[in-house]
Amino acid sequence: MITKFLRKTVLSFPEIDWKVNKYNNSYLVLKWGENQYKPNSKVLSSISNKLSSINKYPSLLDTLKEKVCNYSGIVPSKCLICGADRAFRIISETFIDKNDELIIFQPTFPIFEKCVQLMGGRVKRLALNRKFQLPPVQVISKSLTSKTKIIYICNPNNPTGNFVATNKRIEQILELGVVVVVDEVYSEFSNQTCINLLKKYNNLIIIRSFSKTFGLAGLRVGYILSSG
Repeated sequence: MITKFLRKTVLSFPEIDWKVNKYNNSYLVLKWGENQYKPNSKVLSSISNKLSSINKYPSLLDTLKEKVCNYSGIVPSKCLICGADRAFRIISETFIDKNDELIIFQPTFPIFEKCVQLMGGRVKRLALNRKFQLPPVQVISKSLTSKTKIIYICNPNNPTGNFVATNKRIEQILELGVVVVVDEVYSEFSNQTCINLLKKYNNLIIIRSFSKTFGLAGLRVGYILSSG
């Protein structure tokens, strides 16, 4: 009954089968990119101390934002605390109108394209090369149209695990004049970030997370850093 009221866009979505496995102690589950080590005892203690107040809306987001900004070297007005998946939805809801375009590079994390399609946007998929690197900027440029709003780069990439672009390449893409979203949820496993480019470009958005390096996937906490 209720399905007849659904938007046509939603009805057209194929189901994503994540093939969830039940956890047990006989093997390691690596496909979710979870940290296999438990959080620091100080983190667990801090969470435990706040459980009695979870009936209230969080009043410590400003404190968390301040610490994130100090960690990232960004002013609070350029930071938004939210889960990474929620970040995809926020960005899509903010920038994408019907028939606007997103460019992604396959293979990559699939959730952002679904958020764009939910807003009535279109996804243009370009292939990574044999070394799982981005195609030349000239190829990307030729794929742009008047409807192109966003270029999405997962760096380090999921599922290939490598850097698909240097900061120099990301700068070249930023020069194309559309919004560039760089997914850095795995950045702490590496020595590379494009945070320094936020001071130079006003069309850059970076997504980061506490789920991976910090081992807090169950809390669904992440953040957006933006230059605009």
